[in-house]
Amino acid sequence: MRDLPVEFGEDQQKLSFAELYEFELTTGITYYYTSHSENINWGGQLYTTVPLQRSPISQKMNLESDTVQISLANMTSEFASVIQKNILDGAKVTIKRIAYDGDAGVGAYLILFVGRASVSHNRQTVILSGVSILDSLNVQTPCSLYQEPCNNRLFDAPCNLTKSNYKYQGTATSDGGDCFTIKDTSFPVYKVAFDGGDENNPIEIGDTITGGNNSYTAAVVAIVYTNSSTGYIWYVDLSNPANFENNEVLSDGADTVTVNGTPEEDKSFYTLGEIAITSGDSSGVRRMIRATNGDDIYVAVAVPYEIKSGVTFDVYPGCDKRPETCEQKFGNDDNFNGYIYIARPEEALYGGAED
Repeated sequence: MRDLPVEFGEDQQKLSFAELYEFELTTGITYYYTSHSENINWGGQLYTTVPLQRSPISQKMNLESDTVQISLANMTSEFASVIQKNILDGAKVTIKRIAYDGDAGVGAYLILFVGRASVSHNRQTVILSGVSILDSLNVQTPCSLYQEPCNNRLFDAPCNLTKSNYKYQGTATSDGGDCFTIKDTSFPVYKVAFDGGDENNPIEIGDTITGGNNSYTAAVVAIVYTNSSTGYIWYVDLSNPANFENNEVLSDGADTVTVNGTPEEDKSFYTLGEIAITSGDSSGVRRMIRATNGDDIYVAVAVPYEIKSGVTFDVYPGCDKRPETCEQKFGNDDNFNGYIYIARPEEALYGGAED
């Protein structure tokens, strides 16, 4: 049973109660609202009054997750466009009940609900279905499965790669033509082997490299050393880098590598990766990349609005969780979390092929 703050037992003619709602988005932004008839200042924070309604909070004694539904009516077209970007999905919802003296909260409060929300909406109403944080107990254990693919997620803590290091900041150079395509003439990713490098003083992601023979330039998006002096480098267009030539020395101004072969476009580098739109009507939208081809980036799920020329975006590579990808693309095989020698299901059930 909850212990009520002493203020909740004071004269009801002097105090009333109000509910406060905090919505913490996955982006780190928090919105503060109240269902009270007027704005409330509480704890140094202004809670804005909005037409919120909620269902009774379902509470169980057997560790089943508490649930609640919160509805927001009279949705504006501007707010509807924001909802369509899925920014409320996974938001942390906190509902508090406070003692209120007609001017501000008096400090006493009860936390009625803390959980995560999923969103549904129609043309007039948004409904947030909240499930308490106890739902996290439903996470499958053990966290690592005995399987050949890696158990890590790209850029999570066990993966040990830094996501910001792999960010490519692009700008649409022409209209996409539909809600699945983003066009950027600087985007094609080229891959080429190199030798003559120095792993102790390497060219790094984000460096601008210049060709010694023809002064073409490119921006490095990934580089992997297979030993102390050889490896592979991936880069994007700045001034026709597809024309880097075999045996050409590429320099970032301090360190060098020597091209070993002919550069070719790597269409798989950003496949299964992520694109985050950072300007325009679809700003804030994040989508998985289905495929790339030359100047074109194709997303798996349509963005709300066509990506027009001048719209900016951030792009991150993808990982198919295969051991060779971890080693050859990211040079991160020390952190690979799969079991490459485990028997495949068909071999475990039916045995290996006969000689």
